[in-house]
Amino acid sequence: PGVPLTIGSVTLTNSGSGAFQLLSQSCTTGQVVTAGSRCPLRVRFSPKIWQRGDISAQVTVTDDSPEGTHTIPLTGFALPPASFTLQNFSWALGVGLAKQFDWESSDSSKVTLTLTQPVTTTVTVKKGKKVTKKTVTTIKPVTLVANKSAAAGPGVFDWNGKVNGKAAAKGNWTATITAVSARGKASLTQPVTIR
Repeated sequence: PGVPLTIGSVTLTNSGSGAFQLLSQSCTTGQVVTAGSRCPLRVRFSPKIWQRGDISAQVTVTDDSPEGTHTIPLTGFALPPASFTLQNFSWALGVGLAKQFDWESSDSSKVTLTLTQPVTTTVTVKKGKKVTKKTVTTIKPVTLVANKSAAAGPGVFDWNGKVNGKAAAKGNWTATITAVSARGKASLTQPVTIR
């Protein structure tokens, strides 16, 4: 008691898979504190959409006292969302794979992934002796996967870049993911540029 201590570090450990975030803390590395000193911490509890029940983490403070390490336990309780939700639907190049779609879902679900691309063609229209050419744009959806079982949490679908065995046409496509769970249906869209 009464002996000044020097703070070594203040860190959030075992963050509950990201449910807890250390927003700010006033004890900085190298700071000297004395008996009665306070170092307020600000921690946010924001569980992921698939997390349920009790979630724990801790803030770890190290200093030059004989004990050296002190932990502050953190606990929170994650409730399920009011309805089924999808989020963070994105498109990326896969590691060792051609293409990859990622998303997060709040519950187990059945997932369908569809690609759509506007296709422009020129058609000939005959009216009596008059012949004209007309540009027509049609939308052709292609289902890459239908009713794939997906657990709550992060999901991924690996795609080889082909449609019906052929390389997908270059250009701007739109990907739509639709998922159905016991608590509802949700869908998200993502622009996809194939070069």
